[in-house]
Amino acid sequence: MELMPLAEAPPHLKAGIQGPASSGVTFAAVELACGTWRHFGQTGRLIALDSTGGCRFRREHIARIAPDAEVIVAESASWLDLLRFTELVEPNDVVWIDSISHFTRDLRRAYQADVNETRERKKQAPRDLQFQDWAPIRKRWRETFVAWFHAVPAHVIVCGRIRNVYDTIEKNGREQRVKVGTEMRVEDDFGFEPYLIAELERVRNLQAADGEPPLRHRATVLVDRFDGLRGRSTLDPSFDFFRPHVSKLRPSVPDASRSRGAAPSGEAGPPTGDATSSRSASSPSERGRRTEGEAAAEGPLQHPGEATAAAEQDQPPHLWLDDFDNSQRHAIRTYADHYKLDVGEMLQSWEGEKAELLEKVGFQRGRPYDVQRGRPW
Repeated sequence: MELMPLAEAPPHLKAGIQGPASSGVTFAAVELACGTWRHFGQTGRLIALDSTGGCRFRREHIARIAPDAEVIVAESASWLDLLRFTELVEPNDVVWIDSISHFTRDLRRAYQADVNETRERKKQAPRDLQFQDWAPIRKRWRETFVAWFHAVPAHVIVCGRIRNVYDTIEKNGREQRVKVGTEMRVEDDFGFEPYLIAELERVRNLQAADGEPPLRHRATVLVDRFDGLRGRSTLDPSFDFFRPHVSKLRPSVPDASRSRGAAPSGEAGPPTGDATSSRSASSPSERGRRTEGEAAAEGPLQHPGEATAAAEQDQPPHLWLDDFDNSQRHAIRTYADHYKLDVGEMLQSWEGEKAELLEKVGFQRGRPYDVQRGRPW
């Protein structure tokens, strides 16, 4: 941990849209995703992971509000497919997942299948999930999807069904359960992680005039970290309703230029001379925070004299976090946290190949990460 000046607003949208079935959640997600894509200059891709088949019914809607967009869709409700999907997301993509509730349900199903498979080998009867099962399920959820949601440098919109929240009160000498609110139907309070949360509901217009729809969808903003939209509501929300939140985001770089290693107009190019020497002497944690554009332009950073020493000793150069994709970095960080190691020092001390390090930390692509599969450092 290190102290640093207060940063600017986050660069990417992290939103949650929740509501009961047929409440307009997919409609609002498409409006927000396409509007965000246009707002930031159409620099990334529009990608959807659809577990309900709802995107197929929004073709004309997307063509009307984003005619230049080519939406890439994957249809699945499998937990493992969700993890594979996260590995395909690239910087500045605009992603919406509809509905996350189906994937968490499959996570519970998969965990129960693993438990009963183990019990079958021991010649024990199968059982349902019990209280002690929720801790490992939620741990797996936090260490995979939730960690990716916060760390991925892309705009992510998560749609989900809602469930009622109850509390116990005492009335007339008796305890009663009363509804106190709603939340997204996911694991471990994920409904409070996004920076922007909107809830959709159906509204009947019993006095609709001719030509007016008798049923409309109302969006109410429950959470806005910028506070500008909190508590506001509108019927049939378009991107203009969410624009005040999106306009306050501050993307660090336009990836269209940085991905090729070029500096955007008005910015200095890669440091040279003394600046390069100063950067190469920086700490491992600072080197791990380079943008992808800097990594492409500068190449792997090295300590002064490191390349010469490696050549003399005929050893491979050190590994850096830039050498790994998002899911691999998460596995390495989780392993380091588990064994209380510094990520930079751990990578510098590793003398083997990249694949051997991933095997050491127990990383297996397409499987929920579990540090127990790794080997102690």
